Amino acid sequence: MPRVSPEANMISNIELEDGGILPGERPDPPDYLSDGEKRHWVQLVDNYPPHYFTIETQPLLEALIGHVFIMKKIMKELRNTSTSKSEFREWSKLFTEHSDAAGKLAARLRLTQTARIGNKTANKFKVARTQTPIKSTKAWDVVRN
Repeated sequence: MPRVSPEANMISNIELEDGGILPGERPDPPDYLSDGEKRHWVQLVDNYPPHYFTIETQPLLEALIGHVFIMKKIMKELRNTSTSKSEFREWSKLFTEHSDAAGKLAARLRLTQTARIGNKTANKFKVARTQTPIKSTKAWDVVRN
């Protein structure tokens, strides 16, 4: 993702006289989403720069929000009702399908850490955070007594 200067970010949020906003604004949730879905949309979109979600990515974002809310409904149903083993298996399978789909969509939208940074960079962050080097688990590094 290219760097954007602070001045460019300020300009992208200036309101125009006719009530519009310059390109680069955060997308509003579609009108047909439920109130909870709209809240989740806004929370998610607000965590990223104004130019992050373009018009091409909005259908994927909408699908992600839908899968997340289906997952929440499944969990609520499982917590509030007693189910037999076969019903539980069916609900679990359905939950797994939706969580897999949500994970794939999040990766395609580059919302997950693994989609944004490589393994080497993640390892550097881990070392910097712990201030101790990660021990190697290679066979030749193991000291025998």
